[in-house]
Amino acid sequence: MVVSIGLRGLLVAALLVTAAVHLERWFAGYRDIPTTIGGDQYLVLGPLFLVNVVAGAAIAGAVAFWQHWLPLLAAAAFGAGTLGAFLLDRLVGVFGPSAALTWNAPEVLAAVAELVCVVCAVVLLVQRRRIRHGWIRA
Repeated sequence: MVVSIGLRGLLVAALLVTAAVHLERWFAGYRDIPTTIGGDQYLVLGPLFLVNVVAGAAIAGAVAFWQHWLPLLAAAAFGAGTLGAFLLDRLVGVFGPSAALTWNAPEVLAAVAELVCVVCAVVLLVQRRRIRHGWIRA
């Protein structure tokens, strides 16, 4: 039980770190990066960063206050999706030409936090299933 509480706390912290990094990057200028689609330019990346901030905070709240499997699943999907989007953008370019695969401090912090989200959420989901089926005690 103590392990579950600690992992939940770590998961909430990782979700909030990811949200905070995306908010910091948005303020640092990512909100103004144009995306060319069909010859026209749109501001797509900035709003997506804000969606990431809101989603990370909402999922963190759900994980902290709702003892259900659904927020854990959302946290795993959020971490995997956010890390996957970053890697996809850096390797092949999602919104225009790909940037070099850079690992500055914010990128490293976010990537580690997103990996922690996935690992903690999966461990908590497996542990929850094992307790439910009586394979281990709570």
